[in-house]
Amino acid sequence: MEDLRRPRIPQASWVPIRASVVSRKGEYWKPGCVDEYFGATSVLLPADDSNDALKISWSDIGNQTQKSWVEGEDYIAAGIFKDYQTDLIGSFPVLEQYRDGDQATEWYLDQDIIFALGLKLEEDSWVCPGEDFIEVARLRRGDDGRPEIFEIRAEHLRDYLCARKSGLLVATYRSRRAVFDENPSITWESSNPKKELGGGHWKAPSATSMRPVPRMAQNGPY
Repeated sequence: MEDLRRPRIPQASWVPIRASVVSRKGEYWKPGCVDEYFGATSVLLPADDSNDALKISWSDIGNQTQKSWVEGEDYIAAGIFKDYQTDLIGSFPVLEQYRDGDQATEWYLDQDIIFALGLKLEEDSWVCPGEDFIEVARLRRGDDGRPEIFEIRAEHLRDYLCARKSGLLVATYRSRRAVFDENPSITWESSNPKKELGGGHWKAPSATSMRPVPRMAQNGPY
């Protein structure tokens, strides 16, 4: 996964603030098949707490629900993020909704972003009428209609973050699985291969595994 290890978000013109994309090349589970997964989730946090924010991992963000819930005697509104290791409180720019009895999943852009940037929803695109209807945020769906990736234009995101004195922590997760018709003679540097990356790590099972699935998780500020 050497081609994916370099962080690309800080230089991107569009920033993924939510993603869950499965891609496949070749026939499923046949030689030549390559399965990949890309996941991204993000949270808005106070800019002054950037050092503590970088301690938050993919699992800390990705496993949290974005629906409202009751904690003790406190009501936690939808979209609120709480990290119990650093005590940081933030918010999700994209809310994911699961409904009981409904297999569909919907993603919603945070209402504050919509109002702050003066956006208007046109199908799965948020445009800014005050700037000649330029596209500022967009949702892309898979062939089955499920949401796959939510992106926001970097220059508008920077203005929004500056105005609310916040930073955006983006955590990503990738996995890759390939099927060969013969032993590819993959060798790792150790029996428990793992490499630290900038803001994350890459990991694979032992070289003797019949189905090696390299995984990579990264997180970093925007």
